[in-house]
Formats: sequence, C-alpha cells, structure tokens
Amino acid sequence: MPLSERQLETGICPGIIPGKSLLNVYPNPVGTGQTLYIETNRHDRLPINAVIDVYNLSGQRIGTYPVQGPSTAINIEYTAGIYVFVLKYNDEISKSIKIIVR
Repeated sequence: MPLSERQLETGICPGIIPGKSLLNVYPNPVGTGQTLYIETNRHDRLPINAVIDVYNLSGQRIGTYPVQGPSTAINIEYTAGIYVFVLKYNDEISKSIKIIVR
C-alpha cells in the first residue's frame, strides 16, 4: 500500500522498523553461481504478490522472483555486470538497489 503524505512527512510508517533500511542485500558484489540474500525490513508480512524484478542497465527485465517472507535467496546465474534489483508490491516500486555481479 502506498504511503500517505502524512506518513512521508512524519516518517511514521506502519510495519517498518525505524532506523533500518527497507531492503538489505548481501553479499554485494556477488559472484556468478553464488547465492544473493535479500531481506526486507517489515514487521508485518509483505503482500502475497510481492516480487523482486531484476533489470540490466539497458532497462530490460531479465528476471522475476517471488518474495519468500522476510528473507529471499536468489541463485545468481547472470554474467558479470551491474544489475538493478527492484522490490515491488501492489504494482508499485518500493525499493531498488544496484547489485554488482563478478
């Protein structure tokens, strides 16, 4: 659910732990064939339709992974380069982060 203007002004957002990033990703950089771990900072569960989309720097979506609770493991089978991992739910972008694949 999108945050209201009041929540953005006050920084009070239900279900989010204050002072922590909404998305923690490690290791970064990650090697091809390794596992990338993505953790979400939510007290409550993300909606069932939450996904992580992966984009190359040309803007092409090259992968989609369902979010599996507060921690999701993704086996990296991409070639070396920089990719953008985007957490989306309710058809809106929640957070994005650049990942380096070695």
